[in-house]
Amino acid sequence: MKKIRRTSIFVLILCLWIAGNILVFRYFLAKTINLKTTYIAKRDIPPRSEIQTEDLTMIQVPEKYMQSYTWNEKADIVGKYTSIQGMIPKGSLFYKDMLYNEKEVRDLAITKLQEGMTIFTLETNVSALGSIEEGMYADIHVSISQKKDIPITGILIRHAEVISIKDHKGLSLKDEQSSKVPYFI
Repeated sequence: MKKIRRTSIFVLILCLWIAGNILVFRYFLAKTINLKTTYIAKRDIPPRSEIQTEDLTMIQVPEKYMQSYTWNEKADIVGKYTSIQGMIPKGSLFYKDMLYNEKEVRDLAITKLQEGMTIFTLETNVSALGSIEEGMYADIHVSISQKKDIPITGILIRHAEVISIKDHKGLSLKDEQSSKVPYFI
């Protein structure tokens, strides 16, 4: 009887010692690792896409894994656009050089196209186009000169929506750094 009692006390002390070691180990591990919250892509995000809340998954990583060239706050990621250079794969961090504000995306007009629409880039050197603004509709006329024949003129496109007007640097005319002289429509 004493032997059973002594064995059960020994087993109880051993279990308490193991549980204590596990708790101490977890405490020091958590203190050493110092987990921080960051966000990764929940799905593959194609180029020129606006990042939505549904595209993010929250994870916890060691503080030492956090990098200065990644966005780690949800507010810094949501609403930005992905770069034209490539997609953000599922499970990837959001790198600062891959995300842009709406004003920084030079080819944002492409994202505004609806199904069945196409985009035409027209070069211009006429500063009088300042009266045309984004969102307006215009008829596009063309004139083709032939060497010996009479020039052919006519309407190329009727009721075309102007979705973007850029200067020679590719900046929107609404941008503060723009030269305000239209170059591409």
